[in-house]
Amino acid sequence: MIFFSTFSIFYQLSVISQYYFDFVIMKIGDGPGFHIFAAPIFVITSLPVTILNSTIIKIDKDAKTITFKNLFWNSSRVYHFNELQGYVHSSYRAKGGSYEVIYLIKDSLRIERIAEAYYSNFDELKNGFLPLKNMGKRSFNYYYHLKILFRSPVYD
Repeated sequence: MIFFSTFSIFYQLSVISQYYFDFVIMKIGDGPGFHIFAAPIFVITSLPVTILNSTIIKIDKDAKTITFKNLFWNSSRVYHFNELQGYVHSSYRAKGGSYEVIYLIKDSLRIERIAEAYYSNFDELKNGFLPLKNMGKRSFNYYYHLKILFRSPVYD
Protein backbone atom coordinates (compact mmCIF):
# COMPACT_ATOMS: atom_id res chain seq x y z
CA MET A 1 0.00 0.00 0.00
CA ILE A 2 2.91 2.33 0.70
CA PHE A 3 4.13 1.76 -2.86
CA PHE A 4 0.75 2.76 -4.30
CA SER A 5 0.54 5.88 -2.14
CA THR A 6 4.10 6.87 -3.05
CA PHE A 7 3.39 6.30 -6.73
CA SER A 8 0.20 8.38 -6.55
CA ILE A 9 2.03 11.31 -4.96
CA PHE A 10 4.90 11.01 -7.44
CA TYR A 11 2.45 10.80 -10.35
CA GLN A 12 0.52 13.88 -9.19
CA LEU A 13 3.74 15.87 -8.82
CA SER A 14 4.76 14.78 -12.32
CA VAL A 15 1.44 15.90 -13.80
CA ILE A 16 1.57 19.27 -12.02
CA SER A 17 5.19 19.93 -13.00
CA GLN A 18 4.56 18.99 -16.63
CA TYR A 19 1.30 20.92 -16.94
CA TYR A 20 2.20 24.13 -15.12
CA PHE A 21 5.99 24.38 -15.40
CA ASP A 22 6.85 22.38 -18.55
CA PHE A 23 9.25 20.38 -16.42
CA VAL A 24 9.14 16.61 -16.99
CA ILE A 25 9.76 14.32 -14.02
CA MET A 26 7.98 11.31 -15.48
CA LYS A 27 6.66 11.59 -19.03
CA ILE A 28 2.89 11.63 -18.97
CA GLY A 29 1.75 10.50 -22.39
CA ASP A 30 -0.87 8.51 -24.21
CA GLY A 31 1.26 5.44 -24.85
CA PRO A 32 -0.21 2.01 -24.07
CA GLY A 33 2.53 1.25 -21.52
CA PHE A 34 1.51 4.19 -19.41
CA HIS A 35 -2.16 3.19 -19.37
CA ILE A 36 -1.38 -0.43 -18.59
CA PHE A 37 0.68 0.73 -15.61
CA ALA A 38 -1.47 3.66 -14.38
CA ALA A 39 -4.98 2.19 -14.69
CA PRO A 40 -4.52 -0.60 -12.11
CA ILE A 41 -2.86 1.85 -9.71
CA PHE A 42 -5.82 4.21 -10.03
CA VAL A 43 -8.33 1.40 -9.47
CA ILE A 44 -6.49 0.02 -6.44
CA THR A 45 -6.18 3.43 -4.78
CA SER A 46 -9.80 4.49 -5.40
CA LEU A 47 -11.53 1.18 -4.68
CA PRO A 48 -11.49 1.37 -0.85
CA VAL A 49 -13.14 4.81 -0.85
CA THR A 50 -15.81 3.61 -3.29
CA ILE A 51 -16.59 0.54 -1.17
CA LEU A 52 -16.75 2.51 2.08
CA ASN A 53 -19.03 5.19 0.56
CA SER A 54 -21.56 2.69 -0.82
CA THR A 55 -24.10 2.81 1.98
CA ILE A 56 -27.88 2.55 2.11
CA ILE A 57 -29.48 4.64 4.86
CA LYS A 58 -32.86 3.67 6.28
CA ILE A 59 -34.64 5.83 8.86
CA ASP A 60 -37.51 4.15 10.69
CA LYS A 61 -39.50 6.85 12.49
CA ASP A 62 -41.78 4.33 14.21
CA ALA A 63 -38.94 2.27 15.70
CA LYS A 64 -36.83 5.45 16.05
CA THR A 65 -33.78 3.88 14.43
CA ILE A 66 -31.29 4.78 11.72
CA THR A 67 -29.67 1.89 9.82
CA PHE A 68 -26.54 2.17 7.67
CA LYS A 69 -26.02 -0.86 5.41
CA ASN A 70 -22.99 -1.29 3.15
CA LEU A 71 -23.76 -2.50 -0.39
CA PHE A 72 -20.60 -4.57 -0.78
CA TRP A 73 -20.38 -6.13 2.67
CA ASN A 74 -23.34 -7.54 4.51
CA SER A 75 -22.68 -5.27 7.47
CA SER A 76 -25.19 -2.96 9.11
CA ARG A 77 -24.89 -0.35 11.83
CA VAL A 78 -28.09 0.48 13.69
CA TYR A 79 -28.48 3.51 15.95
CA HIS A 80 -31.49 4.27 18.12
CA PHE A 81 -32.53 7.91 18.37
CA ASN A 82 -32.21 7.83 22.16
CA GLU A 83 -28.53 6.81 22.03
CA LEU A 84 -27.62 9.70 19.71
CA GLN A 85 -26.95 13.17 21.09
CA GLY A 86 -28.02 14.80 17.84
CA TYR A 87 -26.45 15.93 14.61
CA VAL A 88 -24.33 18.76 13.27
CA HIS A 89 -24.32 20.01 9.73
CA SER A 90 -21.59 21.40 7.58
CA SER A 91 -20.96 22.24 3.95
CA TYR A 92 -18.08 21.86 1.54
CA ARG A 93 -17.24 23.00 -1.95
CA ALA A 94 -16.62 20.60 -4.81
CA LYS A 95 -16.47 20.82 -8.58
CA GLY A 96 -20.24 20.60 -8.93
CA GLY A 97 -20.96 23.30 -6.35
CA SER A 98 -21.50 23.45 -2.61
CA TYR A 99 -22.82 20.39 -0.75
CA GLU A 100 -24.22 19.89 2.72
CA VAL A 101 -23.03 17.16 5.09
CA ILE A 102 -24.72 15.87 8.24
CA TYR A 103 -22.72 14.17 10.99
CA LEU A 104 -24.45 12.06 13.63
CA ILE A 105 -23.13 12.62 17.17
CA LYS A 106 -22.90 9.90 19.81
CA ASP A 107 -20.92 10.32 23.05
CA SER A 108 -19.49 13.60 21.70
CA LEU A 109 -18.09 11.77 18.65
CA ARG A 110 -19.02 12.24 15.01
CA ILE A 111 -19.87 8.64 14.15
CA GLU A 112 -21.60 8.77 10.76
CA ARG A 113 -21.53 11.10 7.78
CA ILE A 114 -24.34 11.73 5.31
CA ALA A 115 -23.31 13.84 2.32
CA GLU A 116 -25.70 15.56 -0.06
CA ALA A 117 -23.40 14.73 -2.98
CA TYR A 118 -24.00 10.98 -2.54
CA TYR A 119 -27.76 10.86 -1.87
CA SER A 120 -30.41 12.16 -4.27
CA ASN A 121 -33.00 12.01 -1.46
CA PHE A 122 -30.85 14.05 0.96
CA ASP A 123 -33.77 16.37 1.86
CA GLU A 124 -35.90 13.36 2.85
CA LEU A 125 -33.04 12.00 4.96
CA LYS A 126 -32.60 15.39 6.58
CA ASN A 127 -36.31 15.48 7.48
CA GLY A 128 -35.87 12.07 9.13
CA PHE A 129 -33.45 13.66 11.60
CA LEU A 130 -36.02 16.18 12.91
CA PRO A 131 -36.60 14.18 16.12
CA LEU A 132 -32.86 14.49 16.87
CA LYS A 133 -31.31 17.60 18.35
CA ASN A 134 -29.77 19.99 15.82
CA MET A 135 -26.43 20.89 17.43
CA GLY A 136 -25.61 23.63 14.92
CA LYS A 137 -23.21 24.18 12.07
CA ARG A 138 -19.54 23.17 12.12
CA SER A 139 -16.74 23.90 9.71
CA PHE A 140 -15.92 21.16 7.23
CA ASN A 141 -12.52 19.49 7.52
CA TYR A 142 -11.30 16.90 4.99
CA TYR A 143 -9.16 15.23 7.65
CA TYR A 144 -12.26 14.60 9.81
CA HIS A 145 -14.17 13.49 6.71
CA LEU A 146 -11.58 10.78 6.01
CA LYS A 147 -11.39 9.70 9.67
CA ILE A 148 -15.16 9.18 9.76
CA LEU A 149 -15.04 7.37 6.42
CA PHE A 150 -12.56 4.87 7.87
CA ARG A 151 -14.58 4.55 11.11
CA SER A 152 -12.17 6.47 13.36
CA PRO A 153 -13.65 8.65 16.12
CA VAL A 154 -13.80 12.43 15.71
CA TYR A 155 -14.56 14.49 18.80
CA ASP A 156 -17.08 17.22 18.27
